Amino acid sequence: MNNRDKVIFVVLCGIVLIGMVTVYFPTDLYNCEFSAKYSDDSIEYSYDANYGMETHTALIETDGKYDINTIIACYDEGYYSSIEYRIQKNTLGYFDSFFENRELHDFRICSASDIPDVLKSLNPYETALMFVSAEIPQCLYNGTEDCFLVDWLDSGGAVINMFGCFGKYVATSSTVITIEGFAEIFTGVDDDTIFRDGPEYLFGDVQDSIIQEALGVFINECTYGIKYGSLTTDYFRIGSFIDGYSSALLFESRNGMIMNFSVSREYYAWVLQSIAQIVASGLDYSSEILNWDSGDTRDDNSGSFFTDAEHCHVYGYVGNIDATYGKKIIIR
Repeated sequence: MNNRDKVIFVVLCGIVLIGMVTVYFPTDLYNCEFSAKYSDDSIEYSYDANYGMETHTALIETDGKYDINTIIACYDEGYYSSIEYRIQKNTLGYFDSFFENRELHDFRICSASDIPDVLKSLNPYETALMFVSAEIPQCLYNGTEDCFLVDWLDSGGAVINMFGCFGKYVATSSTVITIEGFAEIFTGVDDDTIFRDGPEYLFGDVQDSIIQEALGVFINECTYGIKYGSLTTDYFRIGSFIDGYSSALLFESRNGMIMNFSVSREYYAWVLQSIAQIVASGLDYSSEILNWDSGDTRDDNSGSFFTDAEHCHVYGYVGNIDATYGKKIIIR
């Protein structure tokens, strides 16, 4: 083997070795950091990345109550569920990845019986309790105001409802209990029909263009939607709407918040991406999107917003709804 062949051999071995290290010992080959600072009523933001991709940045005003950074997901095979456990596991697996991409690193899956103790040590204004079953375990909710779930909302906590008609069904170990008057518990309105319970699929035609443009969110299923016009509390409507029902609704419930996504069990990954985007972006029932902008990580990677809002934050993400990176920054 001559010297030239030896050099080629060494180079090829090096390439193979790098490939093996990348596969078996993954490193962060793609890095991005979003930053923002406030000065003299102006917010300056920028992206620092080692790859090129489109960026989107939104300026969002809220009342300053919530800063959700922890998600506690309920998963318990000891309780009846009309949603297959396989589907629930897949859903939670998707969310684990989607939240991680958006800088929501504290995502935990807990059994129903462990949840009260876990939430006891957490700030309710920074924590959301997630349900991926259409029925709520009886140890958390019994269909009355005397239960843990209602206490959680009364303390200011947030709840994310993925599948089904929220609050209508209670799960025991072997069966389901249907609750009458559940709407009044969570909305103060004595009319259970404001919560749609399928079973026929319902899809809205009208899409909120601001949300779609600013956050890339697209949700059009209203199968388990809520009639937002019947609520007497503050709410923020997202996605499509039809017959008065919204495909996604963030509304004030008691002293807390319910984030209702009217998704059927036949979900799609891009729908879960939209939900992860909504949660990570810091939207709540008091939100207003004040401004948004687009660019890219290479040639147009910075910008500014003017605002005199008392409470606001910016959310920046790279890519589209399938964001490779996202981050929320509280301005004030």
